[in-house]
Amino acid sequence: FGQHSLHRDRGKYYVLSNAAAVSVEPAKYGTIEIERTNTDVQTVNLIVAANPTFVGPPGQDLVFVYNNLNHGSVTGTITFGSTVKGITTFTVNASRFSVYFFKSVHVDAISYWTLVSSSVNQTG
Repeated sequence: FGQHSLHRDRGKYYVLSNAAAVSVEPAKYGTIEIERTNTDVQTVNLIVAANPTFVGPPGQDLVFVYNNLNHGSVTGTITFGSTVKGITTFTVNASRFSVYFFKSVHVDAISYWTLVSSSVNQTG
């Protein structure tokens, strides 16, 4: 019998973005990458469950990459949903990418992704 094992820390979620909101379950992926494709305001929702065991233990890492390298003329504002703390909006400039590092926290029976560090508007 073959054995198949999934590891959250090795899982990656990738999507081409557009003006529609993007909702992702970070409990399933250690890295999330969104490639920017237009200039509209966009919301990114990082879904968390009320039960912290579905988010992961406090201190679990999440790497969020916003990739705008291949769409040089595209800029725009990106808004995080209410489950993210420490950052609400950001802009990725033309031909740049940004990386945000989060930790999972659970406070008063509510789970959040809290910004720990970032590397903003980097060139390829």
